[in-house]
Amino acid sequence: MIFGSKKIIFLCAIVGCNSMLPAVFASTTTTTNKQLNGGVKKTTVSSKASWGQRHPKEKVALVSGGIGAAAGGATGLLTGRGLVRGAAIGAGTGAGIGVARKTAIAQRHPIASDALTGTAAGLGLGLASGREHKAAEGALIGGVAGLGVGLWKHRKDL
Repeated sequence: MIFGSKKIIFLCAIVGCNSMLPAVFASTTTTTNKQLNGGVKKTTVSSKASWGQRHPKEKVALVSGGIGAAAGGATGLLTGRGLVRGAAIGAGTGAGIGVARKTAIAQRHPIASDALTGTAAGLGLGLASGREHKAAEGALIGGVAGLGVGLWKHRKDL
């Protein structure tokens, strides 16, 4: 069976989340014209900021969690450890990475932020794909890879 029920549920969840995001982040602008005395018109423009503009950290957590859920679900499905288990671990890991990268400290220290991102991503993928020792190996490999990427990206700043 090429498309099992778990795979179809996973694909529907991805499509559902992606179709919901534009409505959450859209802002609205309204224009009203009011007729005053003597043929004078008063035009008022009001803009309502979207939920994503009013809550930037929550937006980052939501988007990162969705990306993490997709990556974790795919990892759990490919390794046979469970789609829902992998998606749950990936969603938590992705949301944590997104919020951690959005903090003021992480933005002031980009190399450490890249190392943290690699460590957390490796830990999440290790947890989604296997047992505890895989998580430690994943965190170690992810941390080294994240540190290498951070040093490479910011080599001119050193």
